[in-house]
Amino acid sequence: MTHHELIEAIALSCLADIAVDEGRPKDAVSMLKESHRILRDLNDLLLIPAGVCRLARALAHAGRAATAARVLSGSTVLLEEIGARPPWLAKLNEGTLAVISAQLDEAAFAEAWEQGRALTADEAVALALDSFD
Repeated sequence: MTHHELIEAIALSCLADIAVDEGRPKDAVSMLKESHRILRDLNDLLLIPAGVCRLARALAHAGRAATAARVLSGSTVLLEEIGARPPWLAKLNEGTLAVISAQLDEAAFAEAWEQGRALTADEAVALALDSFD
């Protein structure tokens, strides 16, 4: 793995954010899938769960709130495990939670959140990809 691959993964994540902002969450998911593959190969313990958070955001903006809540919950556990709380990611997740909350009632959210806590990063990515197929 090279430094160039890390830059590629980060660029794909940024392009995915733009795609979501432009109302193209499905396009974002394909970019985040490739970014995740690279980051997994690099074993980047911070950027892997950050990418999973971005997938949750894409899902929420695509109207798949329950899946988004599960995916976001899984990424939160991964971040807790490494003790990471980057402010930029907290801000991204707040926005995602607002979109999810507009679509799910409290009970449905709580159930989805609890289900997501057991997901690994790869399982969260697979769940996100399956929901777009």
